[in-house]
Amino acid sequence: MRECSHVGCSALKLVEEFPGVFPNITHYYFKTYSPEPGVEVRFGKQVGAELKIRELIAHNRDVDDVIKRMLKGIDVDESRSWIKVPTDDLCSWLPSMQAQCQVRGEALALYSRCQNKDRRVLHIPMMDFRIKSGEGNAHHLILLSAALQRLGQCRGVLLDSGNSYHYYGFELLTPAQWKRFMTACILLDPLVDVRYISHRMLAGKASLRLNKISDKRNPKVVACLHKC
Repeated sequence: MRECSHVGCSALKLVEEFPGVFPNITHYYFKTYSPEPGVEVRFGKQVGAELKIRELIAHNRDVDDVIKRMLKGIDVDESRSWIKVPTDDLCSWLPSMQAQCQVRGEALALYSRCQNKDRRVLHIPMMDFRIKSGEGNAHHLILLSAALQRLGQCRGVLLDSGNSYHYYGFELLTPAQWKRFMTACILLDPLVDVRYISHRMLAGKASLRLNKISDKRNPKVVACLHKC
């Protein structure tokens, strides 16, 4: 892990630089959404608290309701609402969409899915970590860097999202490689949000928030991965 020219960049600014990072990509995919509480909040638990089976049953006597809330969103077809943006339009489209999202109070997110000049689908390695971010947590960055390099991620950036860390890799993956990367990341529990990974694998693509929304600040690059 080391500092580089990306450190200090917002997530939006980072994505604006992707045409130079991924020169063969012709299209990127985005979504806008209204953030909803996580499962811990929906069950009346503090964010990050462990949801134990005994507590779930005691707190929620309606078993069907418990399961319904735990499996919320598994059948959503995100391809119906994704926004496909040509690389040539990326730098002009992003500021405009960010402004629209700010007015509407929505989040703007980038999907891992992208398309190259041969119309092949590839994926940007992306991960939402659960480990606490912020000043004084340099050892957390060292830990995440070591974990990512162990997974074969040699080039990329870690961003402080306000509560935890996001990761963008700079070496594209085939769909099969992406599935392996996401599955392997489950083994990093509790550093990762396993529910996030499950939802993203069901959707067939990862996604990460790019802008400030409600009490969540703009994600910013805080560290870079160098060659393994």
